Amino acid sequence: NTGKSPKHSLSFRFRAEYGAGKLRENLFPDGPVSEFNVIVLRAGYNNSWIHSNSGQRRRGSMIRDQWAREAMLDMGHPDAGRGFMVHLFINGLYWGVHNLCERQDAAHYAAYNGGDEDTLDARNGSDFIDGNSNAWNTMKSVVAARNWTRIQQVLDVDTYIDYQIVNRYGGNGDLKSNGNWRAAGGGPRRIAWKLYSWDGERILEGQTSTPQPLDPMGVRSYLDSMSEYKLRFGDRLQKHFFNGGAMTPDACMARWMKFATPLDRAIIAESARWGDHRRNPEYTRNGEWLTERNRLNNSYFPVRSNNVLARYESQGFYPSIDAPTFRIGNSPQHGGVIASGGFLRILGTGTIYYTLDGSDPRLQGGAINPSATAITSGATVSLPASGLVRVRARSGSVWSALDEATFYLEPLATPGDLHVEEVNYHPAPASALEKVAAAALPTPKLLTNADLFEFIEICNFSADAVNLDGVKFDAGIDFTFGNTVLGPGACAVVVKDPEAFAIRYPGVPIAGTFTGNLDNDGENIALIVGGGDI
Repeated sequence: NTGKSPKHSLSFRFRAEYGAGKLRENLFPDGPVSEFNVIVLRAGYNNSWIHSNSGQRRRGSMIRDQWAREAMLDMGHPDAGRGFMVHLFINGLYWGVHNLCERQDAAHYAAYNGGDEDTLDARNGSDFIDGNSNAWNTMKSVVAARNWTRIQQVLDVDTYIDYQIVNRYGGNGDLKSNGNWRAAGGGPRRIAWKLYSWDGERILEGQTSTPQPLDPMGVRSYLDSMSEYKLRFGDRLQKHFFNGGAMTPDACMARWMKFATPLDRAIIAESARWGDHRRNPEYTRNGEWLTERNRLNNSYFPVRSNNVLARYESQGFYPSIDAPTFRIGNSPQHGGVIASGGFLRILGTGTIYYTLDGSDPRLQGGAINPSATAITSGATVSLPASGLVRVRARSGSVWSALDEATFYLEPLATPGDLHVEEVNYHPAPASALEKVAAAALPTPKLLTNADLFEFIEICNFSADAVNLDGVKFDAGIDFTFGNTVLGPGACAVVVKDPEAFAIRYPGVPIAGTFTGNLDNDGENIALIVGGGDI
């Protein structure tokens, strides 16, 4: 609306009728997607220097909308919507700072979660921008029936809960039933619907106000009446508000500064272009922008997490007994390496139940998982190997929220431990015998693409076993190791295609499968180990 804002949001639309059907570019190096139908350039209006309200202009920052999507990313949702800030010029004319970001539509959902973008549904508020309303209406009917198993099939419950948390933390007063949010999923296969943060500019204003944000899906009243949902909500609060989680004060402040730091000088250009649109003298970096940054860092983020958590507790969304805590000896430690001579203890209320196989100590319905081990507070837990420990406390019939942490019995790998032993790019074409073997697979392959034989091998050159958890390739190819122990002198191989690799190199263990391709003409490949490159 040019009457409100002469600074326009824009988008790039990539269609075959214009030329290339997609943009193929690694715009977001930390993400797995490098093909896009749409890229959006968001100008911002609420809480910006061009808003008609002076209170909103004083809070102008250019960060809030992407901060909310970034919060969802940090909470564990890779498809939340990546973005960063850019200077925008059109035919040489400067249009100010814009937020370049992904648009969460059917193609976006399919790129991150699988499925056919041509059959998925997507909404921008009340408008179905892809597909139709059939699966949406089915989802709402299923939730209204309160069948927990079926609900989890048609609604991504964790995304739904985390969306509620982010918007309550931010105090979003601008959510509408017909706009300022996106959703995708559904289709004829009734794939689970996911909510996406969009146009979240009216957040991070008052640090004490904690109203319940509007529910875009209109299903919250049914879910709030279900004990399974409320405990799952408590589990998400435990994950995000404790032990360095995504909604702790330090994490929320760091997320703001992730965008504020590169904007620190760039915002001067925004001030020059739009700072005087509503006022003379203009809004500036040294005046309003830094003042708002300091208000958030000094007054908002330090207290907001406790305010929101206390509100959820008072409404019964966090259990009445606390989740157990981990100790190494007598010192609190939430995961990490157990130093030589150390031992794991768990403290809590009532009876404590833990598992080492990745399962929940509590079964759906409230029964005790047969795989769980019961201990009393302060007991020592013997770990047979590095791995995930999941734990709950139980007092009577009341369960605590779930907590979990990964502990390692060997040191995590450092750059000095590992060496890239072999990079097998531009492999030889498949032989006749290999083609015969591929044709005999349960799902036959032609092996006409020799790149399927690509692999990379890394070796441990230290004198001790190391754990590769978190070691990753993120340039050239994408792969992140999980909890993988590599003995002294041992090697690990990651491959392009496990079946093709097994045909050519039978019996060689495979540590994982990477995405992307090794460039036959050569390229830089980064192996990130403990914060350093090899």
